[in-house]
Amino acid sequence: MGYIEARDEKIAYIETTLKRINELAKAEKPVEYFRDRLTLLLLACNAIEEGCNLYRDERPKNMFLDPTEFIRFDYVLSQYANRCYLAAKNMIEYYFAYKDTRKTVKHTPQENIELLMRYRISMQRIAARWSVERFMEMFDEGKAENKKKLPRRLPLLKDVMPCFDRLLAVKMGLRFPDGFNIRRLVVCVPPSSGKTYCANVYTLLMLAHHQMYYKETGMIRMTNTADNAINYGSQVYKMMVDPVFVQVFPEFEKYRDAKRQLKMFTYESKEKYLLKDCASECTDSIFMFGVEASINGKRAMLGSVMDDLSGGTDDMDNDELHRKITDKVMSDVLDRSDDDDSPVVIMGTMYNENDVQNAFVNMWSKIGLKQHPKYKNVQYTPDGFCAACLVDVEDGEGHTIAPLLYPDSKLEEKRMYFRNRGKEYVYNLIYRQHRDSREPKTFGYDVLPYQYNEVPKYLLKAPTRCFIDTTRKSGADYFAQPFLAFNEKDGKWYLLDAIFEQKSLGMDSDPYNEFRDKVCKKIISMRCVETCIESNTSNTTTLVLKDRCKELGYTSCKFRNHYTAKKGKSSSKIVQILNMEESIKNNIVFPSEKAKVSPALYQFMQQFTHWNSKMGQVRANPDDSVDSIAKFCEEYIYKKQILGTITPSFSVADMFGVAL
Repeated sequence: MGYIEARDEKIAYIETTLKRINELAKAEKPVEYFRDRLTLLLLACNAIEEGCNLYRDERPKNMFLDPTEFIRFDYVLSQYANRCYLAAKNMIEYYFAYKDTRKTVKHTPQENIELLMRYRISMQRIAARWSVERFMEMFDEGKAENKKKLPRRLPLLKDVMPCFDRLLAVKMGLRFPDGFNIRRLVVCVPPSSGKTYCANVYTLLMLAHHQMYYKETGMIRMTNTADNAINYGSQVYKMMVDPVFVQVFPEFEKYRDAKRQLKMFTYESKEKYLLKDCASECTDSIFMFGVEASINGKRAMLGSVMDDLSGGTDDMDNDELHRKITDKVMSDVLDRSDDDDSPVVIMGTMYNENDVQNAFVNMWSKIGLKQHPKYKNVQYTPDGFCAACLVDVEDGEGHTIAPLLYPDSKLEEKRMYFRNRGKEYVYNLIYRQHRDSREPKTFGYDVLPYQYNEVPKYLLKAPTRCFIDTTRKSGADYFAQPFLAFNEKDGKWYLLDAIFEQKSLGMDSDPYNEFRDKVCKKIISMRCVETCIESNTSNTTTLVLKDRCKELGYTSCKFRNHYTAKKGKSSSKIVQILNMEESIKNNIVFPSEKAKVSPALYQFMQQFTHWNSKMGQVRANPDDSVDSIAKFCEEYIYKKQILGTITPSFSVADMFGVAL
């Protein structure tokens, strides 16, 4: 049997075995199949190890084959190993938790558990060949929990690391049917998130794979100072001579000397080093530069990684410096790539709205960015060439996503410190990775004249009205539906709640009508007596919601359309919003930052208060919440004031034909 046939047979066996494990995991009583699943998992792990042996034995014998044939096999085995590693880890934890209480677990042969523990380590090493996360985990093995680097940072890096993995695979010639074949990556994370460590592991993996397959080397590592660049390169060097490295890449065992020391470099110093057995045109493995240095004559054969190009808070307000750095990257660094597939990574923490990360994200936004279906912090261009991973330290309700690194108390302290000094933009840039300007926001909390900490009790059962700003690009735009009640005592409208989600109504985006029903039930629970819906040329959405509310027994709401498609020239959305600015500020009472509101209203207010009219209609300046409030104001406040009408009052008893 030839290599290709043996390889395909091994892959088919592993895939079939993993499917059988999944079938048992879905069983009605999966605990009873613990031993069967364990047996199958051991068979799958053994097959993966045999596949690795096949790969190592056959590579020297088939040098005439396209290297991609072996790269793909190595990659696939790594992906299978990752699945088995996670399964083994879970089964080991389950076994020790229930070995004395569950009959099916208690009678599991001890030798099988010991074998599984060995396979767990083996699968982790195989997976680490193509996984930044697994490689970083290996350096945490054996450390005390409070000394491990990754667990505290994992919530901030969990979407970053898969992007690095994909960059590596694409550079090695692999292509993926999901279209996420990126070559350009922007990463923005809060300080101390481990981004540099993550980038150094990515650099190490790039060097290892290219030396093995193509005898290539040469990566540009650039940061704010030459000293920091040397430190980054030093960490890569130390990891490559660590025993962990050859556990993952046994191909480098051949470079051990008589004293069992790894000697894999032609030369080495703190400024530069070169891996052995690379092509003659390769001069250094990593070119390490400060941002001010000249890079003439250097070629990024494997790619470029730019990490924190500015000096952080020291350079925060230096707009000219950030523009200068961006110009250098665009005009010089990008031209050092060896070909279009050579990846470029721009990493950092946002410190200025004009920094290099923002420059690239804004440029890609004009092309169009779509949400990655799996990684919520990742957006990428339709051609799959460019991606941006912007990680907010807060969740949708104002709490931390990384409590071990940034507990809520620590975040609140920082938030209040900058807010009290009139520099909330500093917190938004550094910790939330929201492009923010030093200029006052159009509807910032500090300029909204009317705010409430608690809703007046008599408004809790008052009728409401709402405006629906529908989505046109599901996954990018927000479906915004604010609910407001009129307070006859002070003549103001109170924003009480909202639906605010990246979802759409329709057959494709809502095939089971789950979101439609959520909208209708919210209309009922909020005692809504009038719903105005943004429409272009059709009233389909209005009819769908009206009919569904009627089916649910609610007929007290009047539905009508707000048509936006008009003949002739119309003003831009920003102008339309600003036309309503004074009406919004003078007539609407918003929840304050201290008010306890629903998660949806919290997100709504976050977007509303951070909108900046001077930034224009770009993805970094979303306007869904602002637009919906402006149109609410136009329909329910401005027009009535112009016509001289008075907002009618309603009796709660007269409104409902159904009990809530």
